Amino acid sequence: MRSLISILLWVLFVPCFADTFSDKQYSTLINLAGRQRMLTQKMSKELLFIAHQLDIDKNKEALKQTSTLFEKTLEGLLTGSQELGLPVTTDREILKVLGESKIIWTDFKAIINAVLEGKAVDIAQVAKLNMPLLKSMNQAVQLYAQEAKKNTGFSAGNVIDLAGRQRMLSQKMSKEMLLIVLNHEATANSEELKKTVALFDQTLKGLLYGDEKLGLSATKEGKILAQLNQVSSIWGEFQKLTSDINQKTIDKMESLSLSLLQETNKVVQLYEETSK
Repeated sequence: MRSLISILLWVLFVPCFADTFSDKQYSTLINLAGRQRMLTQKMSKELLFIAHQLDIDKNKEALKQTSTLFEKTLEGLLTGSQELGLPVTTDREILKVLGESKIIWTDFKAIINAVLEGKAVDIAQVAKLNMPLLKSMNQAVQLYAQEAKKNTGFSAGNVIDLAGRQRMLSQKMSKEMLLIVLNHEATANSEELKKTVALFDQTLKGLLYGDEKLGLSATKEGKILAQLNQVSSIWGEFQKLTSDINQKTIDKMESLSLSLLQETNKVVQLYEETSK
């Protein structure tokens, strides 16, 4: 409670100046804030792999690295980071949302630290806390994109946001598959998985061919188009796994999940480079 009051007071008395960032800075902000969404799901996936007794040491090391990156980026978004290329944000609404993310992160980090110290994974708490953290970070991304559009007319915010969201969806599907095989609210997570799969597929097609509802135009840049086709190839394999979840499915998903993440991340980087 004390940390909540401190953050709210800090936000309240931050001088209210209009941010005047360049398109390059906005693309970095939207990309890295968007990456935070993915990291919430990647950490959840790694925790659940450990709970599933799959490559425990490897997933503990991955969890340590992922959580360190999440915290470093969150601090950079809050206070600026020359290393990450993040300018200092002064917008009160964005700072308020980031402050709320930090509070949720404190509770989620406690789960991670307990597991890294050798305690059992609290599956119910992972399932309970990961989505509020994801939604809070997603709200920050939307605010950055809106601010960019308003202040500079930056038009690439939407495509960087949605291409970046694909990274998150790749890990969210993996998390949901693990919750199903771990028999945690299996019916509800099966329904949620169907929605996540459909959204990933719709967005991928939108990036390739355009989608008016998503505000996407067909991709014409050769390098981006080639990379999207690479994603499509992996997606075809991954999508099959989501329809029949068992132990063999999870074993295959472990490697495909990272491949899908890596290839979708390359798409975001290409969009970001093009926008600059």
